[in-house]
Amino acid sequence: MKNKFIIGLFLISIAFIYGCSSSDPTGEASPQALQQDSGDIGINQGQTAPDFTIKTVDEKEISLSSLTQEKPTVLYFFATWCPNCARDLAAVNKVYPQYKDKVNFLAIGMDVKEGADLIRSYRQSKGLGLTDFAAGNNNVLGKYNVVYTTTKFFMDKDRKILNKGIGAVDETAWNQIFQSMSQ
Repeated sequence: MKNKFIIGLFLISIAFIYGCSSSDPTGEASPQALQQDSGDIGINQGQTAPDFTIKTVDEKEISLSSLTQEKPTVLYFFATWCPNCARDLAAVNKVYPQYKDKVNFLAIGMDVKEGADLIRSYRQSKGLGLTDFAAGNNNVLGKYNVVYTTTKFFMDKDRKILNKGIGAVDETAWNQIFQSMSQ
């Protein structure tokens, strides 16, 4: 019985570590996905990102289509318990102020058990006031097939997915991402 408990705990730990610390920042689409018509709705590079409407922790109702009409948008999935998300968002917080007028950034919780109050408190404690945060939504998580924290989608003003990735990114990389998206 003790061995089963230890093995179970080990497997859960591995799943947590992998989900929270995957280091594939490119998230490039497979060749088969890139061959699809770029005009269709999907979550692969070149496809039009699925639209949704969500309520932020500040009680603003926003849709992805309205965000992308204004400017390119980063859609970021996180959890308050994820240490890589905290590092990622801290890096965003240092770089984003110079791009906030050129790129939107929307962070959505991927742990649907974390409500608006917890996420609002998390945002405040981390000093992340410049970006919009929303609690997890099963519909959005399902549309984007989100299973890992630090999942990111980068979209142009036509809602086309420019790239996607998983894993924490440092300040230099965020600066390059925001700079390329703002041109």
